[in-house]
Amino acid sequence: MSEEDKKFFESCRELFMCEGWGVFLNEVQNVIDTIDIGSIPSSDEFWRCKGKLEILRLIVNWEASVKAAEAMAEEEQ
Repeated sequence: MSEEDKKFFESCRELFMCEGWGVFLNEVQNVIDTIDIGSIPSSDEFWRCKGKLEILRLIVNWEASVKAAEAMAEEEQ
C-alpha cells in the first residue's frame, strides 16, 4: 500500500470516529426514510428523487466501502 493510500485510510478512520460523522449519517438516513416514492406526483420528480436517493445511499455506505477497500489493500500486501 502506498503512503498516499495509508494517509487516505487513516484520515477516513479519523473522520468515522468523530461524533459529527455519526450525527451526519443519522441525518442522511432520516432524509432517506422520509422519501416516499409512491407519493411522487410526476415522472420528472420521480427521477429527481431517484437520483437523490442514490447519492444519499452512496454517502451512507461510504464508510463500509472505505473499510472494505482498506482491508483489500492490506490483504494484497
